[in-house]
Amino acid sequence: MELIQVAINNLNIVTSSELDGYGYQSVTDAISCFKHFSKGRIYENCLEWCSGPGYLGFAAANIGLVNNITLLDIYKDNELVCNKTIENNNITNAKFILSDNFKNVETTETFDLIIGNPPHFNVDYISPTAIGNDKHGARKFRDEHWNIHKDFFKNVSNFLSDDGEIMLMENSTGSSINTFKDMISDNNLKIKDYCKSTEYPNQLWYLHISKM
Repeated sequence: MELIQVAINNLNIVTSSELDGYGYQSVTDAISCFKHFSKGRIYENCLEWCSGPGYLGFAAANIGLVNNITLLDIYKDNELVCNKTIENNNITNAKFILSDNFKNVETTETFDLIIGNPPHFNVDYISPTAIGNDKHGARKFRDEHWNIHKDFFKNVSNFLSDDGEIMLMENSTGSSINTFKDMISDNNLKIKDYCKSTEYPNQLWYLHISKM
């Protein structure tokens, strides 16, 4: 795996072509939307779900939207690059957890903000065009039968503070608000807001969720 660096604000984020799902291109758009959802709130403990190289989490901490960030991903190579980013930038308020959703997260951990850019496509939606020539594309972009999302919504309340919020980036060519509506309400969560991307209105949309 050949490591490269991507500049986000004044940070150099370590990544690679195997790990990168082009999330760095939409960081500014996502963080702008998350700040809109936050209405000026600053969060103490934030989790980036499906973090990959940690673009959203590092950026949220870097601009002061969150005070502490935990990066969570199932893929071990993301642990390597996230820890290199932490070391190279002398970051003291971030850590990485290697985990399949919340399976390896301590039950004592709670977060007042959970953000994420999860795989965007059910097997029924994904196409060669969505993946392009990326041989790692299926792993990065496909959530077969929405099982990753379903497991997330089933367990997230155990790790979300009572006043905690969830903010997710999704893809309008793969999902809509109706895709996740029942997953959310069936697990005692509610949709607070959702909006189209400002920068990529025909591609990305954002979802804002809290406890009932």
